Amino acid sequence: MKKRRLLALVLALSLALTACSGSSGSSSSTTAASAETTASEGETSGTEETAASEAATSSSKDTLVIANTSGEPGNLHPYNTVSVGAVMAQLLVFNSLITLDENGEAQPSLAESWEVTEDSITFTLREGVTFSNGDELTVDDVIFSMQEMMLNSTGGKATNYTACDAENITATDDRTVVVPLTEANSSQLSYFEDIFIVDKSVYEEMGDQYQYEPVGTGPFVLSEWVVGDHMTFTRNENYWDGAALLETVTIRTISEVSQAMIEVETGGADVMISPDGSDVERVLNGEIDGVKAVTDDTLVLRNNNVNFNHNSEYMSNKLVREAIAYCIDRESWTSIISPGTGTPAYCNIASGIWGWDESMSENYPYQYDLEKAKECLEEAGYADGFTCVLYTDNRTYHQALAELLQASLSEIGIDMQIETMELAKQKELMATGEGYDLFLLDNVGSSGDPLSALWRDSHPQFSGEGGSNYLWYTLDKEGAQDYADILDAIRACYDDTEKMELCLEMQQIFTENLIWLPINSIQSYVLATESLEGLSFRQDVLKITNATYFS
Repeated sequence: MKKRRLLALVLALSLALTACSGSSGSSSSTTAASAETTASEGETSGTEETAASEAATSSSKDTLVIANTSGEPGNLHPYNTVSVGAVMAQLLVFNSLITLDENGEAQPSLAESWEVTEDSITFTLREGVTFSNGDELTVDDVIFSMQEMMLNSTGGKATNYTACDAENITATDDRTVVVPLTEANSSQLSYFEDIFIVDKSVYEEMGDQYQYEPVGTGPFVLSEWVVGDHMTFTRNENYWDGAALLETVTIRTISEVSQAMIEVETGGADVMISPDGSDVERVLNGEIDGVKAVTDDTLVLRNNNVNFNHNSEYMSNKLVREAIAYCIDRESWTSIISPGTGTPAYCNIASGIWGWDESMSENYPYQYDLEKAKECLEEAGYADGFTCVLYTDNRTYHQALAELLQASLSEIGIDMQIETMELAKQKELMATGEGYDLFLLDNVGSSGDPLSALWRDSHPQFSGEGGSNYLWYTLDKEGAQDYADILDAIRACYDDTEKMELCLEMQQIFTENLIWLPINSIQSYVLATESLEGLSFRQDVLKITNATYFS
């Protein structure tokens, strides 16, 4: 199987290079440049790819090696996979119509401009864009890509586009695409960052094989995939925004975070994603020569949560949820779970996301108090405790949180059994709503849009059988209708002042009903060799661009 996929990919690359050699494939002549969030060591320097490329005309090394500790993706399907490892690889191959900058504001990518009304979004495409195989980007490719995401995607992705009239998207000329809206959604434009644009004819011709041999407009082309070991991407010489400074990007699959750290320290890798907080702390303290911690001030976008299955006999009882809430010692736990990268969290969105309620940390009603926890449990009718099950994946900070929670709950008589599995398996089991009472799962969003962290992952409309979240906080549950209504109101609101008031009210409703328990917000870092420059992020996923280089 490995040899077959590798051979197919090498053959596909040869065909793509042959096709590209006969294409003029120039960069866009428009003045609107694609914007990126370019991060430097511990500070924000939001610059454009084009500007960065002009500042650096070459790279001292041709090949970048990434240590991927988030697990090898099963495929790179643009609409049916969501793992961190998959998105990082997809960002090398694909572009979207827009990108979001460090403030969550839309910036041009394959679309050079757009117009948003309450009734529609109209995109004007760049001229002169080609796919890596030499095919010209057309409005048909864009409409097809939108409809695939909105109508045929999996994993709940389509829930972000319920306001779009997908079947009636049209092109008014060879550069203009109009997306009709059936309801108000003030955040709708930002979600078009998630729609990767594919070559329609190739996508349809290749069928299932496309997910292993994707063709996009991005700065790199997938040239080799040795399953379980690495993926190699080579420079797309016809990239519309200028050929990349790097010739090759290799993503190595390294399951152990400690081994990935050794690879970065010894030169076996140039950058690692998802490092342990303790390693970030060591780098920030200057304890590791030649390695830097790269982040952005806005990259506090992820919350580490203890989640309830509201179908559970125990967790459907609010008094039980209150008892568990009183068992959380956020201040001390954060220093153990995410040393150097975490801060205690009290809201359902992380502190780097617009709409966050700063006052909640002082006014949170469920501060650590084991005696109150015991009282709540007794009032709930479980004075002698009970046995329950928590599902989690094997991420280091999730394992640490699971053990801390297990120890704390044991103090009030709750015997919590921890079941660890791969994330995909965890989601598969939780889709049934049975067999578990608690689970660990993060919510992550973009800096300018609170609903990016909440809509798909917590709206009661999308909970329950066939839904896209695993809380089973369906509309028949206490407080669920109020929570759904406030999320709907935020979505329909175009006035920032009014929307902020709604966000603050929403977080009060969330806390009053204890829908889940935020534990700590996580500042995203990657650890990289000192000479690596021009790193970017999409939400909190590492993004290598045509402007990434070694000094």
